[in-house]
Amino acid sequence: MSLFAEFDQQTTLVVIAVIVVVTWMLLMRSQRYFGRQRSNEPAEPREAKPAPTTPAAHGELPESLSRWEVEMHETARQMAAQLDSKMSALQALIADADRAAARLEAAQSGTSLPSGKPQDAPAPAQNPSASLKLPSDARREEVCTLSDYGFAAADIASRIDVPLSEVEAILGARGKK
Repeated sequence: MSLFAEFDQQTTLVVIAVIVVVTWMLLMRSQRYFGRQRSNEPAEPREAKPAPTTPAAHGELPESLSRWEVEMHETARQMAAQLDSKMSALQALIADADRAAARLEAAQSGTSLPSGKPQDAPAPAQNPSASLKLPSDARREEVCTLSDYGFAAADIASRIDVPLSEVEAILGARGKK
């Protein structure tokens, strides 16, 4: 009100009247503007438009998306089962390899392999008394292992001092299983 203190009372009333008139005019214009917008709309009562449905809001998915999701779950379950079975097979192979390595280390002598033979194959026992001491199951496993390394039946028989017929019988029985 310090602004109006410089003016006399009559000038103050005129300024207040002008402010009131300008405010009234602005209110009337805005009322007319919003009134026109209402008259352009249909006369029926206004219904709220349904909000677009989102899968998260209603828990419903389009059919194609639902099928895709089911297929992905099925694929994931199948892959997990395949991985589990492969892991079991791998663990069994590792255990077999450990047993074979232990058996071959026990049967191995200190001599090196002759040239021309596979170098990754362990050298079996070379003296006949050692091979005779091996139980038949251990001998059978050794024959199978050497066969897996690529040795022929005659080579296996000479390496572990077992008759060729026995080696062929073991390999034949192994092939039938």
